[in-house]
Amino acid sequence: MKTKPRNLLAAGLLVLGCGSGFASGGDATEGYRALAPTAEGFVAAGTEGRLDRLDRSGRFVDGGSFPGVEFNCLLSHGTTLFAAGNDGVLMVAAGEGAFKSVDSGTTLDIRSLTWFGDYLVAGAAGGSVLIGDAAGFFEQTAPAIKGNIVSLSAAGEVCWGVTDRGEIFHSRDLVAWRVFDFNTIYAGYYEPCSWSAVVATGEQVAVAGRGADGVPALYLSTGGEVWSPRDLDYTDRRGMPARLSAIPRAMIHDSAGDRLVLACDGGEVMSVPSCSHCNEMLFSGIKQHLTAIAMQSGVIVVAGDDFHTGTVSTR
Repeated sequence: MKTKPRNLLAAGLLVLGCGSGFASGGDATEGYRALAPTAEGFVAAGTEGRLDRLDRSGRFVDGGSFPGVEFNCLLSHGTTLFAAGNDGVLMVAAGEGAFKSVDSGTTLDIRSLTWFGDYLVAGAAGGSVLIGDAAGFFEQTAPAIKGNIVSLSAAGEVCWGVTDRGEIFHSRDLVAWRVFDFNTIYAGYYEPCSWSAVVATGEQVAVAGRGADGVPALYLSTGGEVWSPRDLDYTDRRGMPARLSAIPRAMIHDSAGDRLVLACDGGEVMSVPSCSHCNEMLFSGIKQHLTAIAMQSGVIVVAGDDFHTGTVSTR
């Protein structure tokens, strides 16, 4: 019987603030690696084959384990849930039903999932993109990228992806891919970056990760051809100026709050609204690295190393 994950709020460790990750810090630690919202709450997936269902506050409800499986990503599309991970593992669940294995057509590690048009799109190690549906029937395409795909996001008529070597790529038809080599194009102007997350909103695209100088990085673009850095400064609880130092590993867009929310190393969560001077630290002081973040009915839940979960206030 698996040990229930620790909920940071229940443990009295989560500091509530007001207001789509693969791995933490590159370390192969145990814990959750992905979150997805469901009608009843959330699903969390990670190492040890863990696929756990959480309630709307992020507390453990029940779970299952698939021996020998390492899950990296989750996707909720309508009433269907997808979970994928190492060695090409792909599982599908309808509603609150059991997860069943689907042939992904690959043995590559799948690191990110998104839905674009009528297709499930999976990003895999080695720069491969898999395109299929809930029944399988996957085709493989390979954008001209050198890095490993770590995150995918789709909105409107464009599907976006990023790699751990600073590449940003997108397509309108899942056939022709346009690649923006951030580190080459902005050499000598911006620090080279290794991305960990991408979020597309339809109006803009955000990419987050780590600069070569070890500093957190967040860049925004409207069309993918010009990228601008977003300041990560904020005012701390003592009223003093501060700057995010933890690396963002996962990111969501809160449309109601008109903001991005970053889940970072060291348990930090930052709200980054459209107002460039209104950043806010929602959660800090926890040692465990966060690797996943999801939102459901105004509730933001984070998860990470050692199977920790926590709830973040959105007020």
